[in-house]
Amino acid sequence: MKFSLFQSIAARLVLSLLLCLVPVYVMFLYVVQSNSAAMMKEIDKSQNKRLSFLFHSLEQEFDRVYRSQKALAGDSSLLRLILNAPQWDHYERIDAVNELVEKLSFLLNSSRYLENAYMYLESFDWTLSPVTSFDNISAADWSEMVRLYRSQGSLIWWNEGLYFITVFSDQGTTLPPAVIAFELSAKQILQDLGQFDEEPASGAMLYGNKGNWTISDRIAGEESRLLQQLLKVSESGEAGKGRTELLGEPMLYSVFESEPFNFKLAAFTPESIVSKPQERYRSWFYFMLGSSVVITGLVFYVTNRLLHSPLRKLVLSFRKVERGEMDIQLSYRRSDEFGYLYGQFNRMVGELDRLIRDNYVQTLRSQKAELKQLQSQINPHFLYNVFFTLYQMVDAADYDKLKPYTRSLGDYFRFITRNSQDQVPLDQEVRFAAAYLGIQSIRFGDWIDMIMEELPAGYGGLQVPRLTLQPVMENAFKHGLEKLDRQGLLHVTFNTEQERLVITVADNGAGMEEEQLRQLTSRLQQPLHAGESTGLINVHQRLQLAFGLAAGLVIQSVKDGGTTVHIHIPYAKEGHHAPLADRG
Repeated sequence: MKFSLFQSIAARLVLSLLLCLVPVYVMFLYVVQSNSAAMMKEIDKSQNKRLSFLFHSLEQEFDRVYRSQKALAGDSSLLRLILNAPQWDHYERIDAVNELVEKLSFLLNSSRYLENAYMYLESFDWTLSPVTSFDNISAADWSEMVRLYRSQGSLIWWNEGLYFITVFSDQGTTLPPAVIAFELSAKQILQDLGQFDEEPASGAMLYGNKGNWTISDRIAGEESRLLQQLLKVSESGEAGKGRTELLGEPMLYSVFESEPFNFKLAAFTPESIVSKPQERYRSWFYFMLGSSVVITGLVFYVTNRLLHSPLRKLVLSFRKVERGEMDIQLSYRRSDEFGYLYGQFNRMVGELDRLIRDNYVQTLRSQKAELKQLQSQINPHFLYNVFFTLYQMVDAADYDKLKPYTRSLGDYFRFITRNSQDQVPLDQEVRFAAAYLGIQSIRFGDWIDMIMEELPAGYGGLQVPRLTLQPVMENAFKHGLEKLDRQGLLHVTFNTEQERLVITVADNGAGMEEEQLRQLTSRLQQPLHAGESTGLINVHQRLQLAFGLAAGLVIQSVKDGGTTVHIHIPYAKEGHHAPLADRG
């Protein structure tokens, strides 16, 4: 079938895409010329890089100060003063104090972030300092600082100042024997933070993780608002860097957190630094965004109308064919590729339906003929064993076993010779199998244990192909148990799983070689055909004809380890599954 250029869906789709993309590309090239996004990214990157450098410098310096403080707390001079001071005279104490003050002075001068250094000796109620030698910080103040140290960690906020605290031998008492406090220089920290004050609204802030203290150059009210907003950003999981609203203005922010010292360092820059000079480009951007939405909607409509809807209809029809629904006819008004595909699909489904019906009828007739033949045949070896067993029981006058044996024989032959139905209720099939087991149990006696569990309630009326269970059991005796040189076992169970009944026939007989099992499994997986088949293959094919490909046999076997055959019979939730052969 020929198509004109105008009728071709491919040509119309290309034309539609071109009409949509040309204005998008024109607007996009114009917007690319504006570098607002790039400038924003660079400013954010620069701010984050500078803040990262300051943060790591602060954290490293704080760590060095903290380690020096801990080392001083374990200094031998301090230990001798605490332990030996009661035995020393006044001059010896003064010498020890001067030595400690010199060490405090050395540490104070070693860092530009230290404002002052203090050491409190609880036994003397002395506060040492390299600036004033002796300071007038009271014991109550030291108790408060120790309390904050125990609850918040080594970095505390006390008396409008930031301190590093460490103690000598903290035993949980009100005051340890010695407490060392380093006051950090807020002036120096503010000077470092000042590098971010490039614009009136930009800046930086050092604050505690819980917001209990801050260091910034903001006025009190503004500082409090800014702190609360930064804490809110952290609580919302947006910590790190990004964009948010601070002090009523969109900001680029970066936040670094020190877990060892429980503080955060934040910097922020207003987006207006970039956005104000780019208002003209921003207007074009919004225009492009609105146009993109309209164009996207147009593309969606055109694609859905010309391609997606008819293609989806075709795919859904193929899925119906996969499920075996052949009564499908697709209609299409246009004379394009889909019109041709729909017409060919309708012809294909019609021809496929005819072929399936012909093959199904032929296969069904073949299987029915094989079933009739199977019913009409009585295995001579089985018949010989039956009469030989009868002879033995009569000869031995074993009338107690003779009566149930003949009853089982009657049930067996009555079922095997009744050939008016292709399907029977499952409870009849199970009773026939039980009769067969009754015959075999008397024949083999104690050599083979035979266990058949009860059929679950509600499944007795399930229609199954005649001679489904007994041939599987006969196969177990013939190929697995008859020549077994040890105690044999045949176990039949019934289970339900995933809307199907599974009947399991398991024996501990001779089993199969791996190659033999592979060949048998391969034959079970072959498509249904009208060729001759007997035994397990016949049962498998008749089940699939009745219930579909979900039904059939699954076989497991190990050489000298027995064989297990699972008979799968699907059923519907609302009731028993009707055999396919009986459906209209």
